[in-house]
Amino acid sequence: MNDVGRVVVKPARGEQGAGISVDISDSDELEKAVKNAEKICTDVLIEEYVQGQDLRIIVIDHQVVAAAVRKPPAIIG
Repeated sequence: MNDVGRVVVKPARGEQGAGISVDISDSDELEKAVKNAEKICTDVLIEEYVQGQDLRIIVIDHQVVAAAVRKPPAIIG
């Protein structure tokens, strides 16, 4: 059984997904993920992991300026 639940760790400020760790579920992984995020920004967010679509939101000056659902590449045909 995990000891931290399922969380996402990310720097409070950053871009292009740098320093983000997804679906962390034990204390050793959590410690590594926090250290990784701190390389980008000393303020680190720990959020509940919710399985679903990868939604990216861009916020500038407290205003949402863009949002996109990211999908992995797929070949059809």
